[in-house]
Amino acid sequence: MALARPTTEALIDRPHMAPMQAKASRMFRFWSAAYLACGLVALSVGAYYINAKDEGHRAFVVTAYILRIYVFLGLYFITNATLGIFASMAPLKRKRLLYCYTALIALIIFIMVVVSICIWTRTLNINGYYADMWRNEWSDEIKLMFEDQGQCCGFLSRNDSPVASSA
Repeated sequence: MALARPTTEALIDRPHMAPMQAKASRMFRFWSAAYLACGLVALSVGAYYINAKDEGHRAFVVTAYILRIYVFLGLYFITNATLGIFASMAPLKRKRLLYCYTALIALIIFIMVVVSICIWTRTLNINGYYADMWRNEWSDEIKLMFEDQGQCCGFLSRNDSPVASSA
């Protein structure tokens, strides 16, 4: 004889379950709102620095490419958090949206792990990375700032892609 599975309404009507469900729902919405806030911050930082006139020291480490990634991640977080908050308002009717929300969070965690590994491996050859940036990517203004602060010229020597500086 198979036991009858309780209906969703019967589970919700249990008085000892309702406070736990309400607390879980509030916590889910809180963390989704925090996720949304992270997305807004990432989007704002990326958009602000993309439009900034003075690059300053930021251009050494945070390139325009990385800023575009910030904007993309911000939009991704905002979209996903909004999906999660929307789905949590009627979780029994919107189970597929909650599964999608969970899958999108797992995807971003996977992407962040892969990016972290790429960054870590890049730091193993940081001198080579900076040499390539010096010779091929950085503008003369950035090179000049390095040369003035280091009171020398070029990357490895005076003959290695120097910029006319006051040093």
